[in-house]
Amino acid sequence: MCSTPKSQSQIGSAKKYQSTSILAKLTTEQRQRFVQKANKAAERRYQLQQTQLVANALKTKKSAPSEQGHSWYYWLINASISALFLRLKRSC
Repeated sequence: MCSTPKSQSQIGSAKKYQSTSILAKLTTEQRQRFVQKANKAAERRYQLQQTQLVANALKTKKSAPSEQGHSWYYWLINASISALFLRLKRSC
């Protein structure tokens, strides 16, 4: 009656493995040790993230002044001689 085709090969049921959680197999002492280790690992990860955030913030603060622009002597060093003479004529 259904319009979906049926498979021609016979599908047998394989032996199913019982899947239980890792914590369900542990005793209470083992669970407590596991939780303590997991908490320590989480704290370490959090501290690493914080140090990386601080390091990235310092990097951006160091690069920020160079993005603001150059001072007058930067222009003076990179200016051509003709640009210097034009500036001197205008100022006189």
